[in-house]
Amino acid sequence: MNVTTLEDTFLEAIERFTYPNAQPTGYSQGDFDGSDSGEVEYSEEFTFDAGTICDMHIDGGGWIDCRREDGHTSISGLFTLVREGDWQKGRILPEGEYLQGWYDLEKKVWAFSVDMV
Repeated sequence: MNVTTLEDTFLEAIERFTYPNAQPTGYSQGDFDGSDSGEVEYSEEFTFDAGTICDMHIDGGGWIDCRREDGHTSISGLFTLVREGDWQKGRILPEGEYLQGWYDLEKKVWAFSVDMV
């Protein structure tokens, strides 16, 4: 029997992340051990190459969260996009808008949209 741990599922989601070169920044919160009730919250910060628009390089960065509550597992992310790696003044989306992503655990694909948070 092949048992996949929650951490393995999270790592698989990172490997299948739509944008190339997702790199951890070294910041994380929580763990995969879970509480006495079985709930798990783990978040890790990543940066990635979001592409090029009009000869301008776009970088992305933010947090990918892994949660298990009431037996349900979800993996999602909240990201910002910046021009040419300028994290201070190069924000592309207006304040309050972010690129949100959800990992489909069955299809093993990410879906994204830009939303207000």
